[in-house]
Amino acid sequence: MNISAYEKHKFTDPDLPIFFHLNTLTDKSSFWIHWHENPEFLFFVNGNGFVKIDDTLVSTEKNNLITVNSNRMHKIFTQGSEIQYYCLIIDKGFCEQFGFNIGDSCIREKISDPVLFMYLERIIAERDEKKPFYKAAIMGEVINILLYLFRNYIDEDAEKNVSGKHIEVVKKSITYMKKHCREKISVSDIADCIGYSKYYFCRVFKQATGFTVNEYLNSLKVEQAYTYLKKDGLSISEAAVKCGFSDPSYFTKIFKKYMHTLPSQVHDEEHK
Repeated sequence: MNISAYEKHKFTDPDLPIFFHLNTLTDKSSFWIHWHENPEFLFFVNGNGFVKIDDTLVSTEKNNLITVNSNRMHKIFTQGSEIQYYCLIIDKGFCEQFGFNIGDSCIREKISDPVLFMYLERIIAERDEKKPFYKAAIMGEVINILLYLFRNYIDEDAEKNVSGKHIEVVKKSITYMKKHCREKISVSDIADCIGYSKYYFCRVFKQATGFTVNEYLNSLKVEQAYTYLKKDGLSISEAAVKCGFSDPSYFTKIFKKYMHTLPSQVHDEEHK
Protein backbone atom coordinates (compact mmCIF):
# COMPACT_ATOMS: atom_id res chain seq x y z
CA MET A 1 0.00 0.00 0.00
CA ASN A 2 1.36 3.39 -0.91
CA ILE A 3 -0.44 6.22 0.85
CA SER A 4 0.85 9.62 -0.08
CA ALA A 5 0.06 13.29 -0.47
CA TYR A 6 2.57 15.49 -2.28
CA GLU A 7 5.16 13.24 -3.92
CA LYS A 8 8.73 14.33 -4.50
CA HIS A 9 10.06 12.05 -7.20
CA LYS A 10 13.74 11.12 -7.09
CA PHE A 11 15.06 10.07 -10.49
CA THR A 12 18.08 7.93 -9.74
CA ASP A 13 19.38 7.55 -13.31
CA PRO A 14 20.53 10.87 -14.86
CA ASP A 15 20.14 9.32 -18.32
CA LEU A 16 16.49 8.42 -17.66
CA PRO A 17 14.66 11.25 -15.87
CA ILE A 18 11.45 9.21 -15.92
CA PHE A 19 9.53 6.55 -14.01
CA PHE A 20 8.06 3.89 -16.27
CA HIS A 21 6.35 0.71 -15.11
CA LEU A 22 3.34 -1.56 -15.58
CA ASN A 23 0.76 -1.49 -12.79
CA THR A 24 -2.04 -3.95 -12.06
CA LEU A 25 -4.78 -2.54 -9.85
CA THR A 26 -7.41 -4.90 -8.42
CA ASP A 27 -10.68 -4.15 -6.69
CA LYS A 28 -8.88 -4.76 -3.37
CA SER A 29 -5.94 -2.48 -4.15
CA SER A 30 -5.60 0.86 -2.41
CA PHE A 31 -4.51 3.87 -4.40
CA TRP A 32 -4.65 7.04 -2.35
CA ILE A 33 -5.06 10.54 -3.63
CA HIS A 34 -1.84 12.49 -4.17
CA TRP A 35 -0.22 15.07 -6.40
CA HIS A 36 3.18 16.05 -7.80
CA GLU A 37 4.68 18.63 -10.14
CA ASN A 38 5.88 16.09 -12.72
CA PRO A 39 3.34 15.20 -15.45
CA GLU A 40 2.00 11.65 -15.39
CA PHE A 41 0.67 9.67 -18.35
CA LEU A 42 -1.39 6.52 -17.82
CA PHE A 43 -1.62 4.15 -20.81
CA PHE A 44 -4.47 1.73 -20.09
CA VAL A 45 -4.00 -1.69 -21.70
CA ASN A 46 -6.60 -3.87 -19.97
CA GLY A 47 -9.83 -3.49 -18.01
CA ASN A 48 -12.09 -0.58 -17.14
CA GLY A 49 -11.70 1.97 -14.39
CA PHE A 50 -11.80 5.59 -13.34
CA VAL A 51 -9.23 8.29 -12.66
CA LYS A 52 -10.30 11.09 -10.33
CA ILE A 53 -8.43 14.28 -11.23
CA ASP A 54 -9.23 17.14 -8.86
CA ASP A 55 -13.04 17.36 -9.19
CA THR A 56 -13.32 15.41 -12.43
CA LEU A 57 -14.07 11.69 -12.63
CA VAL A 58 -12.66 10.33 -15.90
CA SER A 59 -13.74 6.88 -17.07
CA THR A 60 -11.13 4.82 -18.86
CA GLU A 61 -10.86 1.59 -20.79
CA LYS A 62 -8.33 -0.25 -22.96
CA ASN A 63 -6.32 1.97 -25.35
CA ASN A 64 -7.04 5.19 -23.45
CA LEU A 65 -4.32 7.58 -22.36
CA ILE A 66 -5.17 9.58 -19.25
CA THR A 67 -3.06 12.69 -18.62
CA VAL A 68 -2.49 13.97 -15.10
CA ASN A 69 -1.23 17.51 -15.52
CA SER A 70 1.22 19.12 -13.09
CA ASN A 71 0.05 19.44 -9.46
CA ARG A 72 -3.36 17.86 -10.04
CA MET A 73 -4.71 15.67 -7.27
CA HIS A 74 -5.47 12.20 -8.58
CA LYS A 75 -6.22 8.60 -7.75
CA ILE A 76 -7.09 5.50 -9.78
CA PHE A 77 -9.62 2.77 -9.06
CA THR A 78 -11.18 -0.14 -10.90
CA GLN A 79 -14.57 -0.83 -12.39
CA GLY A 80 -14.56 -4.60 -12.18
CA SER A 81 -11.91 -7.06 -11.06
CA GLU A 82 -8.70 -5.35 -12.25
CA ILE A 83 -7.11 -2.89 -14.64
CA GLN A 84 -3.62 -2.74 -16.10
CA TYR A 85 -1.83 0.38 -17.21
CA TYR A 86 1.65 1.66 -17.97
CA CYS A 87 2.58 4.67 -15.88
CA LEU A 88 4.99 7.21 -17.37
CA ILE A 89 6.11 10.07 -15.10
CA ILE A 90 8.46 12.59 -16.70
CA ASP A 91 10.71 15.01 -14.85
CA LYS A 92 9.25 18.52 -15.12
CA GLY A 93 12.70 20.04 -15.60
CA PHE A 94 13.43 17.69 -18.48
CA CYS A 95 10.18 18.73 -20.18
CA GLU A 96 10.96 22.41 -19.81
CA GLN A 97 14.49 21.87 -21.11
CA PHE A 98 12.92 21.13 -24.50
CA GLY A 99 10.39 23.97 -24.34
CA PHE A 100 7.42 21.94 -23.06
CA ASN A 101 6.05 24.27 -20.40
CA ILE A 102 4.30 21.72 -18.24
CA GLY A 103 3.41 24.09 -15.42
CA ASP A 104 1.43 26.53 -17.60
CA SER A 105 -0.02 24.09 -20.13
CA CYS A 106 -3.00 21.78 -19.85
CA ILE A 107 -2.96 18.61 -21.94
CA ARG A 108 -6.33 17.01 -22.60
CA GLU A 109 -7.13 14.52 -19.84
CA LYS A 110 -8.53 11.64 -21.92
CA ILE A 111 -7.09 10.69 -25.30
CA SER A 112 -7.58 7.70 -27.59
CA ASP A 113 -4.90 7.83 -30.29
CA PRO A 114 -2.97 4.82 -31.69
CA VAL A 115 0.07 7.01 -32.43
CA LEU A 116 0.70 7.46 -28.71
CA PHE A 117 0.48 3.72 -28.11
CA MET A 118 2.96 3.20 -30.94
CA TYR A 119 5.46 5.34 -29.01
CA LEU A 120 4.60 3.34 -25.88
CA GLU A 121 5.38 0.05 -27.65
CA ARG A 122 8.74 1.43 -28.77
CA ILE A 123 9.62 2.41 -25.20
CA ILE A 124 8.72 -1.09 -23.97
CA ALA A 125 10.80 -2.73 -26.71
CA GLU A 126 13.85 -0.55 -25.99
CA ARG A 127 13.57 -1.19 -22.26
CA ASP A 128 13.27 -4.96 -22.71
CA GLU A 129 15.86 -5.48 -25.45
CA LYS A 130 18.48 -3.08 -24.07
CA LYS A 131 20.30 -2.61 -27.34
CA PRO A 132 23.20 -0.11 -27.51
CA PHE A 133 22.01 3.44 -26.70
CA TYR A 134 18.62 2.14 -25.52
CA LYS A 135 18.37 4.88 -22.86
CA ALA A 136 18.81 7.57 -25.52
CA ALA A 137 16.21 5.78 -27.64
CA ILE A 138 13.74 5.73 -24.74
CA MET A 139 14.18 9.45 -24.11
CA GLY A 140 13.74 10.09 -27.81
CA GLU A 141 10.36 8.36 -27.69
CA VAL A 142 9.44 10.33 -24.56
CA ILE A 143 10.17 13.55 -26.44
CA ASN A 144 8.05 12.22 -29.33
CA ILE A 145 5.15 11.72 -26.92
CA LEU A 146 5.49 15.24 -25.52
CA LEU A 147 5.82 16.76 -28.98
CA TYR A 148 2.77 14.91 -30.26
CA LEU A 149 0.68 15.89 -27.24
CA PHE A 150 1.69 19.56 -27.35
CA ARG A 151 1.00 19.79 -31.07
CA ASN A 152 -2.35 18.03 -30.98
CA TYR A 153 -3.86 17.86 -27.50
CA ILE A 154 -3.31 21.11 -25.62
CA ASP A 155 -6.65 22.14 -24.12
CA GLU A 156 -6.74 25.88 -24.74
CA ASP A 157 -10.08 26.30 -22.95
CA ALA A 158 -9.01 24.65 -19.71
CA GLU A 159 -7.82 26.54 -16.68
CA LYS A 160 -4.05 26.89 -16.66
CA ASN A 161 -3.38 24.54 -13.78
CA VAL A 162 -5.27 26.64 -11.24
CA SER A 163 -7.04 24.38 -8.76
CA GLY A 164 -10.28 25.45 -7.09
CA LYS A 165 -10.32 26.81 -3.57
CA HIS A 166 -11.57 23.56 -2.08
CA ILE A 167 -8.82 21.55 -3.82
CA GLU A 168 -6.24 23.75 -2.11
CA VAL A 169 -8.04 23.14 1.20
CA VAL A 170 -7.66 19.39 0.70
CA LYS A 171 -3.99 19.67 -0.27
CA LYS A 172 -3.22 21.76 2.81
CA SER A 173 -5.04 19.33 5.08
CA ILE A 174 -3.31 16.25 3.66
CA THR A 175 0.08 17.93 4.04
CA TYR A 176 -0.77 18.75 7.67
CA MET A 177 -1.99 15.21 8.37
CA LYS A 178 1.15 13.64 6.96
CA LYS A 179 3.29 15.87 9.15
CA HIS A 180 1.30 15.24 12.34
CA CYS A 181 -0.20 11.78 11.81
CA ARG A 182 1.82 10.31 14.69
CA GLU A 183 0.23 12.78 17.10
CA LYS A 184 -3.24 12.73 18.64
CA ILE A 185 -4.93 15.20 16.32
CA SER A 186 -8.65 15.61 15.70
CA VAL A 187 -10.68 16.74 12.72
CA SER A 188 -11.23 20.06 14.53
CA ASP A 189 -7.47 20.48 14.98
CA ILE A 190 -6.92 20.06 11.23
CA ALA A 191 -9.77 22.41 10.30
CA ASP A 192 -8.52 25.07 12.72
CA CYS A 193 -4.97 24.81 11.40
CA ILE A 194 -5.96 25.36 7.78
CA GLY A 195 -8.46 28.08 8.71
CA TYR A 196 -11.84 26.63 7.72
CA SER A 197 -14.94 25.48 9.54
CA LYS A 198 -15.11 21.81 10.45
CA TYR A 199 -18.32 21.34 8.43
CA TYR A 200 -16.92 22.92 5.25
CA PHE A 201 -13.62 21.09 5.57
CA CYS A 202 -15.23 17.64 6.07
CA ARG A 203 -17.62 18.17 3.18
CA VAL A 204 -15.02 19.21 0.59
CA PHE A 205 -12.52 16.58 1.78
CA LYS A 206 -15.02 13.77 1.26
CA GLN A 207 -16.07 15.25 -2.09
CA ALA A 208 -12.48 15.46 -3.37
CA THR A 209 -11.02 12.23 -2.00
CA GLY A 210 -13.94 9.86 -1.50
CA PHE A 211 -12.84 9.33 2.12
CA THR A 212 -13.78 10.93 5.41
CA VAL A 213 -11.05 12.86 7.20
CA ASN A 214 -10.79 10.19 9.90
CA GLU A 215 -10.52 7.40 7.32
CA TYR A 216 -7.65 9.17 5.60
CA LEU A 217 -5.93 10.04 8.88
CA ASN A 218 -6.19 6.45 10.11
CA SER A 219 -4.74 5.19 6.84
CA LEU A 220 -1.71 7.44 7.30
CA LYS A 221 -1.27 6.23 10.88
CA VAL A 222 -1.46 2.61 9.76
CA GLU A 223 1.12 3.16 7.03
CA GLN A 224 3.49 4.60 9.62
CA ALA A 225 2.77 1.69 11.98
CA TYR A 226 3.59 -0.74 9.16
CA THR A 227 6.98 0.92 8.79
CA TYR A 228 7.59 0.66 12.54
CA LEU A 229 6.75 -3.07 12.48
CA LYS A 230 8.46 -3.98 9.21
CA LYS A 231 11.59 -1.83 9.18
CA ASP A 232 12.18 -0.53 12.70
CA GLY A 233 11.47 -3.74 14.61
CA LEU A 234 9.05 -2.24 17.13
CA SER A 235 6.55 -4.41 18.96
CA ILE A 236 2.87 -4.19 18.09
CA SER A 237 2.04 -2.22 21.23
CA GLU A 238 4.96 0.17 20.67
CA ALA A 239 3.95 0.81 17.06
CA ALA A 240 0.33 1.39 18.09
CA VAL A 241 1.21 3.92 20.77
CA LYS A 242 3.69 5.78 18.56
CA CYS A 243 0.93 6.20 15.95
CA GLY A 244 -1.64 7.51 18.43
CA PHE A 245 -3.65 4.31 19.06
CA SER A 246 -4.32 3.74 22.78
CA ASP A 247 -6.61 0.72 22.26
CA PRO A 248 -4.69 -2.32 20.89
CA SER A 249 -7.83 -4.07 19.61
CA TYR A 250 -8.93 -0.95 17.72
CA PHE A 251 -5.44 -0.62 16.27
CA THR A 252 -5.59 -4.23 15.03
CA LYS A 253 -9.02 -3.64 13.48
CA ILE A 254 -7.92 -0.48 11.63
CA PHE A 255 -4.61 -2.03 10.56
CA LYS A 256 -6.38 -5.03 9.01
CA LYS A 257 -8.90 -2.75 7.26
CA TYR A 258 -6.22 -0.84 5.34
CA MET A 259 -3.39 -3.36 5.07
CA HIS A 260 -5.53 -6.49 4.55
CA THR A 261 -3.36 -8.33 7.07
CA LEU A 262 -2.87 -8.37 10.83
CA PRO A 263 -0.08 -6.42 12.56
CA SER A 264 0.97 -9.68 14.24
CA GLN A 265 1.55 -11.27 10.82
CA VAL A 266 3.73 -8.37 9.71
CA HIS A 267 5.68 -8.45 12.99
CA ASP A 268 6.09 -12.25 13.08
CA GLU A 269 7.11 -12.37 9.42
CA GLU A 270 9.88 -9.87 10.07
CA HIS A 271 11.19 -11.65 13.15
CA LYS A 272 11.27 -15.26 11.98
